[in-house]
Amino acid sequence: MIRFENAHIGYDHDLIEAIDFELPNSGIIGLFGKNGTGKSTLFKTIIGLQALRRGNIFIHHQNISEIPGKLLAKKVSYCPTQILSYGNLTVWDVVSNGRIPHLSWLGKLKTHDIELVENSLELMGISDIKQQLISECSDGQKQKAIIASALAQETSILLLDEPTAFLDYPSKQELLKQLSFISEAGKLIIVSSHDLDLFEELCDLKLLLSHHKIITSEDTDFNKYWDEFTTKGLAK
Repeated sequence: MIRFENAHIGYDHDLIEAIDFELPNSGIIGLFGKNGTGKSTLFKTIIGLQALRRGNIFIHHQNISEIPGKLLAKKVSYCPTQILSYGNLTVWDVVSNGRIPHLSWLGKLKTHDIELVENSLELMGISDIKQQLISECSDGQKQKAIIASALAQETSILLLDEPTAFLDYPSKQELLKQLSFISEAGKLIIVSSHDLDLFEELCDLKLLLSHHKIITSEDTDFNKYWDEFTTKGLAK
């Protein structure tokens, strides 16, 4: 699904150096690391918001540098950590924005689009507030709306940057169930999180950002780096 080839990721210097590996077609991938190691930058690079310093990233065998933005948005959806301001939009408006990459130049939602929006609202448990202004929602409700928008985008790859940051504990547990259900439908979900107790067992594969590289849970030296990450308090 996603292949990294000699990928160097960062801004004026490398945060993550020389990544060479492939991610599977489906499942839940946990992305872990202390603050500043490049988790959000990695996500922004995959969706084309941040240019690679060197190397290549391929999605469905296509180099992301050669995929037009609208087409890339049909392949990958991204939920940032930040709670954005949406002005006078309702929850339904925010979620329906996920359909934008699939609309014609007229921008009119068709029956299929509306059904996907409604299904995404229901899956995230916010159908009852769909006509509420997003500005009047709690941070947790806004977070659910952002995730619902990504689901409505109908992509095969879903990137979630700290999706539980503004959720209470019952909502976090419910999100885990929803992510498991979504991944079983054949989607690849990459989740960045500091909630190790929630995501460590859920993940099919763990990625740890440490010492400017990505160590996968399939690497022989993963446990050494993971123990260092958790026992030295770097997970906080």
